[in-house]
Parts: sequence; structure tokens; C-alpha cells
Amino acid sequence: INIIRVCVCVCVCVCVFRYQTLYQVGVLISRSSLCCVKFRRIWALSLLQCVNAVLLLLSVYYQFLPSAWLVFVIVLYEGFLGGAAYVNTFYFISKETGDRQREFAMVAASVGDSLGIAISGLIAFPVHR
Repeated sequence: INIIRVCVCVCVCVCVFRYQTLYQVGVLISRSSLCCVKFRRIWALSLLQCVNAVLLLLSVYYQFLPSAWLVFVIVLYEGFLGGAAYVNTFYFISKETGDRQREFAMVAASVGDSLGIAISGLIAFPVHR
């Protein structure tokens, strides 16, 4: 029984590692692409992230995604969206905010980003039990 638990734990860790790696690759690529592509409608990126979340929640409930590879592509796409939203937010803050308000705007965006991550982590605790 302990061997089965260890095998399940290893399989879960490998899958989580793949998801996290794919997400971070997407973030890296999109954050590096600011010189090529700039998105002024950052709200659209957030809306697409919400669509992804709903799609993945429905796929967990109804199990309609036929392959894990499709989930991997969606996770990579999510990384693209998240990285693009992040880099474009700070880019446009730096370019469009006045000198006196720029530092405060950057800090407010950073705190908002970190607070969102912390709250989602706290929400994840009861969900994963």
C-alpha cells in the first residue's frame, strides 16, 4: 500500500511539474515579446483567462477533453495570456502615467498582482483537500 501511495505521489508531481513548466514557458515567451507585440486592451487578455478557467472547470466536471495534450496546449496558452497581461500592464503604466504618479501606480499594480496570487493560493487549500 505504501508503494502505491509513493507511485501516485510521483505521478502527481510529474504532472504538476509539466503544467507549471508549460505555464512558465508561455509566460517567458509572452513577456519577451513586448518589442514585437503590444496589447492596449489588457482587459481582453483577462477575459480570455476567465474563458480558459471556465473551460477547464467544465472539462473537469464533464470530462470532455479527449487528451492530456490538449490540456497542455491550454496551459501553455494560459501562460501566454498571463505573461502578456503582466508585461503590457507595466509597460503602459511606465509610458502613460505621469512622473509623479508612476511609482505609486507601479507599486499598486505589483501589490494587486501579489495579492491576487496569495488569495488564489489560500482558496486552493480547501479545494485540494
